[in-house]
Amino acid sequence: MRERERPLPIRVRVKKRYFGSEASFLFVRAISPAAKGRPTRENILRIRSIISFVRAIPARGATATPWIELWSELVEPMSLVLLGCRVVGPAALSPPARRRALRALSALRSGLTHHVLACGGKAWDGVRESDALCAFLREQGASESALERESHSHSTRQNAHYAAQLLLPRGISSVWLVTCDWHMPRALRCFAGAGFQAEPLPALSPAIAMGSTFVRAGRERVCLALDALATRGFSRV
Repeated sequence: MRERERPLPIRVRVKKRYFGSEASFLFVRAISPAAKGRPTRENILRIRSIISFVRAIPARGATATPWIELWSELVEPMSLVLLGCRVVGPAALSPPARRRALRALSALRSGLTHHVLACGGKAWDGVRESDALCAFLREQGASESALERESHSHSTRQNAHYAAQLLLPRGISSVWLVTCDWHMPRALRCFAGAGFQAEPLPALSPAIAMGSTFVRAGRERVCLALDALATRGFSRV
């Protein structure tokens, strides 16, 4: 493909309220450049589909209409940090882990990243999260050379800490961050405290019962407070 025909990414930012805190999510989708500076029918349909998708994102708690900003720009590939969670086998993932892995795989295939750092040292039935994530990605066609494992962390805060030990000495501070949408606000705080400029690539979760939503939100708040306390306001992640 010639340089002037390189696909341009469309970025969509969405701001949602999470029980008193706000989180911005980023969506990137490549579209073909417009012919002679005029939007093509294909591009218009793709932009409309993105906006429809964003508006369909389930609200968390009491929210106003989501604020949407849409623009086009070239996106330089960055390293991607994939946060692990429960796995059920050497290449078998729980539903949340599978959603996260597929989000990272999508970023690999679209050219947003050429390097995925899979984090997670916790073992489930003898299988570490990072190993299972990489095995799944390999089964889906990802190159082994694009994958790296961080196998010491057992929490979100440790994900950020050990990722920083691996990436910051190489001069890598701007990263894509992949985790579940409801977990993203806390993960972004931890990674910012560790010295990263992280761009969120959330794996969207299915809707759950209101009671479960409140329980999960409460647990995230408690964990965020504990992380802040342990790191002196995220100054020592």
